[in-house]
Amino acid sequence: MVMTNITTGDKVWHVADVPKNDKFQYTHFAHKIGFRLTLEERQRAENRTRETKNQKFTPRWFDLTDEITSTPWGDIGIYQYNGKYTDTEIQQRARAVPPMKWTSSIEFNPWQYGNVSTESGNVS
Repeated sequence: MVMTNITTGDKVWHVADVPKNDKFQYTHFAHKIGFRLTLEERQRAENRTRETKNQKFTPRWFDLTDEITSTPWGDIGIYQYNGKYTDTEIQQRARAVPPMKWTSSIEFNPWQYGNVSTESGNVS
């Protein structure tokens, strides 16, 4: 499929070639954004590792409350946001941007080439 500009007839866009032997004929872009399977595989591997170490999964950003609610699938506990994500995000951003260090005072000069008007004698 090709899209063309109606006025000029110029080619504006075309469908990218699909990878060879692709079961669903997805484009390369679709494969890049469709990483769900990879994510699920990593989660399963992490679950297996956790099970072999007899560790229970605990959410990082939520705490289990004493409240329980009934659902068609049984009673489940209610989790509440603990605010740790915001703290962690602030710390990560602070580490990512180094603080400014002023080594010397620099005089403000808005001109790209110095003060050309005074050098040429044309002071307005």
